[in-house]
Amino acid sequence: MSLWRRGKSCLMKNNKPIIKRGFSYNNMFSALDESTKKRVIKIEIRLIRLIERFKLKNEKVKLNKKAKKNIFQEEKLLKKYKQRINKKEITRVYGDQKILLEFFYDKKNDKLFLNSIYIFDKKLSKKNDKILLVLHSFVFLLPIGYSIYLYHKEKLPNDKELEKKLLYIFGSYSLLGIIFLYRKIKLHLKNEYKLRKISFFESLNISQYTTNYSSVTGLISLLFFSTQFLLVNLLAMKKYPDINFNIILLLTIFIDLYCLINLLISFLVTTGANFTFLVLCLALTLFLGIITRDNWVLVTLFLAIISIIISKDIWRISEDRVNPLGGAHDTSANNDIVDRNVYVLKLILGSSSLILYSIISILGDNTIILDFYNKNSISAARICKNSFPGIIFIGFDRVLFMLFCYVFIHLINVIYKIFCKRSLIDILKCWMSSIVKNISALVYRGIK
Repeated sequence: MSLWRRGKSCLMKNNKPIIKRGFSYNNMFSALDESTKKRVIKIEIRLIRLIERFKLKNEKVKLNKKAKKNIFQEEKLLKKYKQRINKKEITRVYGDQKILLEFFYDKKNDKLFLNSIYIFDKKLSKKNDKILLVLHSFVFLLPIGYSIYLYHKEKLPNDKELEKKLLYIFGSYSLLGIIFLYRKIKLHLKNEYKLRKISFFESLNISQYTTNYSSVTGLISLLFFSTQFLLVNLLAMKKYPDINFNIILLLTIFIDLYCLINLLISFLVTTGANFTFLVLCLALTLFLGIITRDNWVLVTLFLAIISIIISKDIWRISEDRVNPLGGAHDTSANNDIVDRNVYVLKLILGSSSLILYSIISILGDNTIILDFYNKNSISAARICKNSFPGIIFIGFDRVLFMLFCYVFIHLINVIYKIFCKRSLIDILKCWMSSIVKNISALVYRGIK
């Protein structure tokens, strides 16, 4: 018997990997209907067979190398299997549905970890999509037609600063509108698969599975509807002779509402999140808008409640009251992981509160977006600082400030990487690691 045949017979006896299904994987699987469950099981079997073939081929290559045989084709096939396993995801299409399993294969210990399930449903063309395209086209052409009418009748306001703003925004609006409508029509004709979201927390980790075309279209939509909002409000800022201002006001309010709704939809498409995510974002923005140095006690009480919730005993307030660390999962390794996760979350919470207080101290009572909005909108649509929408705008100021700081740090990191050939973030991580080691040496000194 050849070395390969002997190796194959030994391997065939125990060829299947040890399968470990994650906590979230089991939860997702239990939420699926029976037909989808059967499809998921079929994909699991397909994945196991792929790993079996990889192991057999790997063993064959090793044995043939020892025998000094020509193994070019064998290595090519082994590389193909390895690439598919290293991708850490497997996808199957079933006509009306596409299913993706996220996994990790530990080659050293021969363990297959099944982490997540993603279900994509076929997005079919509907009459509503055609109606929306017609509506988008009509509202897009309305400000353009109105601008041409004012220019033709020489009724544009005699204000050079306003004319400059109108010119730049009109150009940007026209260009973005053409790109937006083109991409929307293309997206409408594609009939692509749309990701089904089972719960909110899953939606935080789906950006990699949201089609790039949809995300880019969503981002263009955000820019387009923002410029549309600005253009419409700038056109309506002045009273024009021989034109009924009440009609202009009604049209402006209608387009403002239309823009707001589409901006929210575009935000969901761009982030790949669901409605719950949007509500929580607005709640967070409102919370950030309410916070001042005078009511910081409220924030500390809120953070205290969160620190209580972030604990390994969170399962006690769930309906089923099942301890995830019970039974087979109650090991010292799992307890260490949970303790570390809780510690890291509490450290992030404390750091976030420090950053938040710093931002409030820097910005104070100043408003940026609200002032810009009030300056470039009609008097009837202006917002008071102490009103509910005003608080939302103040919250947006703080969110954008944090976003600006984040982008600025990454920009510095990119520039540093270009000139010094090293990542500044990696250097900071090394510094932090050495600081943690030094503090650990102080905390655990004297232990034998």
